[in-house]
Amino acid sequence: PTHPAQAYAARPKAVPGGPIIPRHYRVRQDKIDSGGSVTVRHNSRLHHIDLCARLAGTPVSLLIDELHIRVIDRHTGTLIRELDLNPTRDYQLRGLPPGPPPRSATSRPAPDPGHPAPPAVGVKARRRPPAGPGLDPDENGVIMPSRVPATPS
Repeated sequence: PTHPAQAYAARPKAVPGGPIIPRHYRVRQDKIDSGGSVTVRHNSRLHHIDLCARLAGTPVSLLIDELHIRVIDRHTGTLIRELDLNPTRDYQLRGLPPGPPPRSATSRPAPDPGHPAPPAVGVKARRRPPAGPGLDPDENGVIMPSRVPATPS
């Protein structure tokens, strides 16, 4: 008599049909969260990929090839971000400095000698703040001469 284990081992085993895709390739469907990021798990660790808060709610596809990740807008097919995941960091920042870009002297156009420069913020055009005592700030914080009549000298 044949044992069940021997009969099981002797039968041919079913194998998946079609192309065999290596395990390190993944495609994920996700939606950008309210903070402007999506999450990816790598080696049982969750990583946040910073995208853009303006894109919150946008449905995306993530194409993952080991550590190389592409985030694509699912409706338009536009590449939103492509990066190599740094497995030592939980948050994958975009590499942009916080806030607006710093202004430099080269970012402003050269002054035109035929046109005067615009007045600085808080300074009225064609008026120079007076020097000396008797100065009062107005309701906007701009220093103006006080309304006290000058004494003749």
